[in-house]
Amino acid sequence: MSVKSLLLWEKWRPKTMDDVILLPRIRKHFENGIEGNYIFHGNYGTGKTSLARILVGKYTKDKPFLEINSSLDTSIDLLRNEIEDFCKFSPMMETDWDYKYIFFDEFERTSPQFQDAFKAFIEKYSKTVRFIITTNHLNKIDGGIKSRIPRLNFDCENLEEEKFLKQEIYKRITNVVLPKEGQEVPKDDLVNIINKKFPDFREIMVDVE
Repeated sequence: MSVKSLLLWEKWRPKTMDDVILLPRIRKHFENGIEGNYIFHGNYGTGKTSLARILVGKYTKDKPFLEINSSLDTSIDLLRNEIEDFCKFSPMMETDWDYKYIFFDEFERTSPQFQDAFKAFIEKYSKTVRFIITTNHLNKIDGGIKSRIPRLNFDCENLEEEKFLKQEIYKRITNVVLPKEGQEVPKDDLVNIINKKFPDFREIMVDVE
């Protein structure tokens, strides 16, 4: 995978709800923003991280949020210090936001000790903090966490959903990405790439470059 390919993907990574390609059953959960905790699970490149960052306000900076890359730091000290400090923080002046948000990416990489301690945080800060967890391996997340946080499956559950996503990916590439990049890809070639790499939109974009 070339640096140029990766840069193209980052350039076109969704930054608004209109940009991100989602199944209708997922999109409907967030018509009014994020109102609860969620575990996003499914294959690589299906929009979990992009949606989480949009919901916590990373690109609009209109909400207080903390993003944790769970593949880099899974220590209990992180939970007890940086994360708890963020959870405890209260602004001195009145604000227009109801919650603070913490986004854990690749949560399956956290240690069993971290996950065990995290269960108490979900309940302790339920009135002030919303948590979003993304994972490619739901089976590696503690059952106690899964019982406390609703799960959304980003993988297609039937052929109708698969057809919908493939069509949306095709339209996004042909109507938006290729014209703005000044590129052309024959229809048959693009269809073959989508079928081969689906559901990983990131891999599809890399192959299109």
